[in-house]
Amino acid sequence: MIGGFFLVVSLYFLGCGIFFYVCLYADPETSPAARYFTETLPQCFMRTVRRLLGPKVASVFSMFAEMFLVFVYLFIIMGGWTVMFFFGYPFISESKHVSSLHKYVGYAVFGACLTSWRFVSRKSPGYITHRTIAKFDNFPYDDLIFVNKICPTVGIRKLPRSKYDRWSRRHVARFDHFCAWLNNPIGEENYRYFLLFLLIHVGMSTYGSYVTFHLFRGEVIDKNLLNAVFYDMNTGEEAEIGMHVIAHFLFARNQCLGGLFILMAA
Repeated sequence: MIGGFFLVVSLYFLGCGIFFYVCLYADPETSPAARYFTETLPQCFMRTVRRLLGPKVASVFSMFAEMFLVFVYLFIIMGGWTVMFFFGYPFISESKHVSSLHKYVGYAVFGACLTSWRFVSRKSPGYITHRTIAKFDNFPYDDLIFVNKICPTVGIRKLPRSKYDRWSRRHVARFDHFCAWLNNPIGEENYRYFLLFLLIHVGMSTYGSYVTFHLFRGEVIDKNLLNAVFYDMNTGEEAEIGMHVIAHFLFARNQCLGGLFILMAA
């Protein structure tokens, strides 16, 4: 049972790593895997939907596909905090090792996460148009990487460090990347707020992991689990005590909170 648990956790980390690399970090222009999963496969799927179900249904699928990671983000955040509010907060109230002040801090962190996500998702990255091109024309051409030429897609002069974003279909000043979690490009005018968004969420995960760890640590102390005797359910024999046995015991008793701890600590 313990081996199966760690196998599931290992497969989870492996799957997350492959997903983040292929779908978020790899450049489709240089990575065949990224190009296949982010361009070729979705286009093939949409052509099939359009042919079988019609253009109206295909447009609904297209809108859902564009917002997919936004829904994933909201599912993770809202689901994670629901687990914390329903399982973690009663645990905090009963614990002698974690202050109840953390419940009020948690509300503030939850609000900061959603506020930062909403703000950055609505903040313009700095779209370059014929009216705004003078505002963003602040960097010189080096005639090596940045060459003075016209963008063939939108028909305006391509400024240094700018790039046409194929998701928003607009030219972005100091384009960094398109963030699917926000459904918004990251560029000159929202980059600093994007970093704040990341900092808040890293802080949330670190803080949540810290509090949950001390909740479990308090459980170990209160129940004297380091000196407890465990028995194998299959053989009835006394099991060898180790941290993996204690961790399995804690996670079995607190499955939702244990899963959230793994997610935050990852």
